[in-house]
Amino acid sequence: MWGILTFSILILALYLGFGWLADHPGSATFIWFGQSLEIPMVLFLAGAAALIVVSILLVWIVVKLFQAPSSVSSWNSGRRRSKGHSYLSRGVLAAGAGNATLARQMIKKSRGRVGEEDRAILGFLDAQTALIEGDHERAVSIFRDMENDPDTKVLALRGLYLEAKRVDDETGQEYYAERALRIAPNLPWAAEAVLERKSASGQWDDAMRVLEAQRSIDLVDDAGAKRLRAIILTGKSRDWLESDPKGARGLARKAQKIDPGFVPAALAAAAAAGKLNDPRRVTRYIETTWVNAPHPDLADAYIHADPGDTAGDRLKRAKKLKALNGESVEADMAIARVALETGDYPLARTSALSAASKRPSESVYLLLADIEEEETGDVGLVREWLAQAIAAPRDPVWMAEGVILDEWQAVSPVNHKLGAVEWKAPVEHREQSAHRILEDRGRRYGNDARVIGSHSSSAGEAGSRSVNGTKAPVAESDPHRARSVASAPGAEPSSDGTYPSALLAIKAHSDEGDVRQHR
Repeated sequence: MWGILTFSILILALYLGFGWLADHPGSATFIWFGQSLEIPMVLFLAGAAALIVVSILLVWIVVKLFQAPSSVSSWNSGRRRSKGHSYLSRGVLAAGAGNATLARQMIKKSRGRVGEEDRAILGFLDAQTALIEGDHERAVSIFRDMENDPDTKVLALRGLYLEAKRVDDETGQEYYAERALRIAPNLPWAAEAVLERKSASGQWDDAMRVLEAQRSIDLVDDAGAKRLRAIILTGKSRDWLESDPKGARGLARKAQKIDPGFVPAALAAAAAAGKLNDPRRVTRYIETTWVNAPHPDLADAYIHADPGDTAGDRLKRAKKLKALNGESVEADMAIARVALETGDYPLARTSALSAASKRPSESVYLLLADIEEEETGDVGLVREWLAQAIAAPRDPVWMAEGVILDEWQAVSPVNHKLGAVEWKAPVEHREQSAHRILEDRGRRYGNDARVIGSHSSSAGEAGSRSVNGTKAPVAESDPHRARSVASAPGAEPSSDGTYPSALLAIKAHSDEGDVRQHR
């Protein structure tokens, strides 16, 4: 646009200039060796302009002749770099596809052709190809060479960190991650690696500093930072429990204030208060979290807050948990367990059935089997509860990467990640669940043919009949208990009013599952 406008103005100026000269004619006179030459002014100006143009053209041609060798060389270099870049691009694609042979061919073709701007990419491609080929020593050597270049230093540290992680060199991982973090504080992988290593080694203060640095540059959002702060404080509290219970209590309380629903923080605070022989604080700390997040571990710690309590005192505590959160299944389970311990079987049964109606689970039916065993000793009914326990959903447990843990830990013992331990139900095949439950009962009551122990000869006879494949006449022996089983979720009596044995129930559930899977 501006070029067209400039050209138009120039033409207009020439037109007006020559027009003015035509209206005002004149001449230019040259005297050379006594001879005079008179030339019209218009012709003189046109000749002068032509001479200037020719002179400029001649100068340009001469300059270009001198520059020709350099221009030819630059053209060849550009063409070579273009080919090298093309080979390099094909090599990157080949490495990404896992084709080490083609990638290595492209590296050889591009070497010596790429420009300085592509040297870093060539080195990275060489290292990645070596990793695909399984030549880790060559890859480490390339990364160490790249470490000397400021432009590729962070990339090299990342490669060396991954190699240290591959060989489980924890010291090397921390070393390379910390160096990378000092160079580039906004590197997510380096910050996460340093945070995990500091936490795994119990350097909680350093871990907290790393977390705060991450939060300051928005590598972690507010919710994530809040959760990790609570985890770090709780982990530190657990480490201090034996050496400094008072300090451990303060740390756990800070974590509990950050996240009132964080169960491990409440448990840590309660454990520290217990070390200080302060049952009142134990109950208060647990009540704070219980209202927001009822949990079986909280219930157990609350009931046993005072070692000097009697069974009746523990039952009162369980009932208080129920008053604090009436809809909680954990409160019903806590009352049922303590009532079973005190011998109050009607209350135990009522509370356990209430829990089963709210959330049927394996532990509920196992508890009902225990109640049945203690109250009646009826082998047939106990087997029915066991059969329902086998078919019921598993209860949540502390897990990390599919591994079940005995208790919560700040750092996963499986992958050493901070905050990776979760409270969730494990996935288990029904046959595995059956073997686990029956083995557990065997360990508790003896591995006899009836799976559980008996308190009467009639129970033994019922058990032997069940093993032989016949049905136990539960309805005839105890109609009230039969109605209790039938009222629980998932219990289905047979047409003659009797209940199948545990073995038949397990087989029926398995067959039903096979049919559903086939469909």
